[in-house]
Amino acid sequence: MNTHLITGAAGFIGSELSEKILSSGDIVVGIDNFLLGNLESINRLKSKYKNFSFIEFDLSIEKNIQHLIKKLSIYNFDIVWHLAANSDIRGYENGLKVDFNNTFMTTINTGVIMENLGINEIVFSSSSAAIGNTDIAIAENYGPALPNSYYGSMKLASEGYLSSLTSYFLKKYTIVRFPNVIGPNTTHGVIHDFVNKLKNKPEFLDVLGNGKQKKPYLYVDDVVDGLIYFQNKNFEHRVINLSPLDDGITVKEIANECIKQLSPKTKPKYQETEYGWFGDVPRYSYNYEKMLNLGFRPRYSSHESLVKVVEEIKN
Repeated sequence: MNTHLITGAAGFIGSELSEKILSSGDIVVGIDNFLLGNLESINRLKSKYKNFSFIEFDLSIEKNIQHLIKKLSIYNFDIVWHLAANSDIRGYENGLKVDFNNTFMTTINTGVIMENLGINEIVFSSSSAAIGNTDIAIAENYGPALPNSYYGSMKLASEGYLSSLTSYFLKKYTIVRFPNVIGPNTTHGVIHDFVNKLKNKPEFLDVLGNGKQKKPYLYVDDVVDGLIYFQNKNFEHRVINLSPLDDGITVKEIANECIKQLSPKTKPKYQETEYGWFGDVPRYSYNYEKMLNLGFRPRYSSHESLVKVVEEIKN
């Protein structure tokens, strides 16, 4: 029986990962500040699993970290799964501050916690946004990385920080770069936005950008399975792309599927600009050769993930 510390445990992916690990019989201690997390997810895990504990805490606030370390010192942790971040990458009016605090400082302070408690393994959820715009499929060794959003730059900085910790105390880290992760309980993103806009059966669906933006999408169950799979694998250069076996789907395809299932009489209305928002990467895909060579194959394609999610939301 292992003991896991999961940051961002109330979030869309963090709660699913927590449940997967708890169902195996291991112990999970979750941390979240409910920036985007869901209290209902935490209450459900508490009622279902005796081996789950939760601490509401803002990991971005450095001055309070020693207080948290004292609370966590009663546990003997084997590993940290660091998912805490500002995952709504479209940004805010004060986007730099939000991403610096909730994506980068949460990583810095997680490292401080690990060093103080003698935890020497971490799995980190990163993103293609750390790379920026490129016309080729992103391989794990692609460079130079030139992110074009606050979110991406803070993910890249976090990757570098975790790598540097191996010079001091960290024995093993795994950086998993996610595609766009979707599921029925997602809290943000294009499908979430379209579903909310279509609830009232509008005449038009306003779409950010020209609809030609194309990205890979993966169902959350595949993402959680991939995280656990790669944590258990040994491979060089501890960065791995987690991707469906395709180059993605367009926003236009997503809009059409949502309209088809949720509001068939609605018409999509696109903008002329290629970018949906400041810092958007309109097109990217992953090179997933390393993933396949390590033996992992997601169950769902981008299109299958999309259809599955919209059907689940509809029902």
